[in-house]
Amino acid sequence: MSHYFKTLVLFLFIIMLTGCVVLPRDKAYKYYSQGTNEYGQGQKEAALASYQTAIDADPTYVWSWISRGTLYWDAGEYTKAYEDFLNAGKQPMARDGLRAFTVGINTFYRPTNVASHAAHRAALVFYDKGQYEEADVWWQKAYSAYPWQEFIHRMGDSRIKANKISQAFESLDQWIEHSPRYGPYKESLGLSVFHDNRYDLVNTEESAGAKAEGEGNFLLAFQHYGKAYALLKPDYEEDRGKLLTDCLIRAYQKCSPKPKLFESARRYIVQAKVHVEAGRDADAITTYRKVSEIAPWYPAGFFNQALLYGKLGSVAAETGNGNKEENFSKAIFWMKRYLEIAPDAANVRTAQDRIYEWEAQGGRDAEDAQSSKGWVGAQCIQDAGAVKIDALIVNTGAERSGLQVGDRIIFFGNEKIETLDGLYQIIYNRKKGDLVSIVVDRDGKQHTLWMILDSYPAETKVKVWLGVALYQAGTRTIIDRVESRSPAYKAGFKVGDVLLTFDGQPITSTQDFVKKVQYSNAGDKVSITVERYGEEHTLTPVLVLSI
Repeated sequence: MSHYFKTLVLFLFIIMLTGCVVLPRDKAYKYYSQGTNEYGQGQKEAALASYQTAIDADPTYVWSWISRGTLYWDAGEYTKAYEDFLNAGKQPMARDGLRAFTVGINTFYRPTNVASHAAHRAALVFYDKGQYEEADVWWQKAYSAYPWQEFIHRMGDSRIKANKISQAFESLDQWIEHSPRYGPYKESLGLSVFHDNRYDLVNTEESAGAKAEGEGNFLLAFQHYGKAYALLKPDYEEDRGKLLTDCLIRAYQKCSPKPKLFESARRYIVQAKVHVEAGRDADAITTYRKVSEIAPWYPAGFFNQALLYGKLGSVAAETGNGNKEENFSKAIFWMKRYLEIAPDAANVRTAQDRIYEWEAQGGRDAEDAQSSKGWVGAQCIQDAGAVKIDALIVNTGAERSGLQVGDRIIFFGNEKIETLDGLYQIIYNRKKGDLVSIVVDRDGKQHTLWMILDSYPAETKVKVWLGVALYQAGTRTIIDRVESRSPAYKAGFKVGDVLLTFDGQPITSTQDFVKKVQYSNAGDKVSITVERYGEEHTLTPVLVLSI
């Protein structure tokens, strides 16, 4: 046999052998597709077998895990579903950023988070049935897969309802790790942060603070405002937190002598100095941020954060490593905060000059992370047990997605929507550019819409929306603009109306009016008295949720 003939035979044999070989990924895809078809035809057992074959062929192919997990989820086998979603998140494809759509749990998330959302939904199922111990188990699984603070809160609530008080205090310790502001009040407020009546307690403490402040007892006012502030959820209730922070600062500035710094805050100050001396500026910033959360009235915490961000900006400018503009902008933001809290400080001139320097080096006067917060572009009202779209803002994600006035929101992402506050809390952590699915009821039929969230605009930073712009003329607070289709427009407000009272309380300034609106809740029907051409009129708008 000639050399050339042998070569030809060998070449043909290799071709035949290659044609017979099935790569692991190809085999996985084949059986994954087969399983999907079988499941669609109601052949559950056959689908399970096909998915198992696909997983055995190539465990890194995430769709096999996700599809089998969805099958288990639909069958109510939450433990098996959770394990499959967890395995999906461990695969290289998931870590590389592949997004997964799993119909069974109404979610559109990275696979690394699918397991936490599956556990979250399972916990809600058991919680709604009153099976609080089982719900607690699933909140723990959700937190284990993705350490989100809200899972701790849910865990604590479930443990209280299951009368597992010692375990609830364990949740409280976890909560304080995420929210240091609560630490100084742990002994006096206990498990209150997990209770259903937490909002009532916030209102009570805030009212007590206002009463004490009015009576000139600023130290007592400071203590009450501090408790109200500590009870808020940092991730969700930032707007009200800012208002209470202003109350705290105002009371602190009037206290003589000044309240002592909390021991937990002092601990972080010492640790931050250690980080600075060791050249760990990023760690120092994180630690000073904890100081500012525990004691938002303490000026030095903001001053030191500003200097550190300015230092990082200078390093980025010199080396080209890091975001120069972002660091200088944050330096400006925190130094301005410092000047608000300590307007009479000895170094005010130096602090203001630093701001000028950072502006020249590329910083900008911005509201930090606010510009990246996600925004839908709609106003909503409570309609029985559902949330209904009341108005759409033009040229926003809401309008582009196909949402319509009158749509009742059933799901936002993987979360079932029943209340305005629940919807607001879900949206609050979303970011600009996030892709979310929205399931709505429209004329008795369900529609699934997809939306890319816009950036939260500077002029729409309020949770509760009335729809007016104001200006101050001496002691008179006057309406300058009424938004079309807004609650104010529907209630009959006119440009030029002079605001007199809000629920019987006199309106003293534009800031006072905004605060009164913000301290109300979406769905509240409020009574506002205005003066129009010398006559008084009482209007009763219903406040709506701004998302």
